[in-house]
Order: sequence, then C-alpha cells, then structure tokens
Amino acid sequence: RGGYAGRGKKRSASPGSGAPPKKNFKTT
Repeated sequence: RGGYAGRGKKRSASPGSGAPPKKNFKTT
C-alpha cells in the first residue's frame, strides 16, 4: 500500500524530473 501511494505521489510531484520517479517506478 505504501509503495503504491508513494509512486503516485512522486509521479505527481516530479513531473519534469524523470530520474527520481523512474527509479521509483522500476523499484515498485
């Protein structure tokens, strides 16, 4: 559950940054 929420939050928070969200996506 935590990973799912964090993923969406990071995606919305870092729209221009593709490095942090991309890593989270791959890890999740």
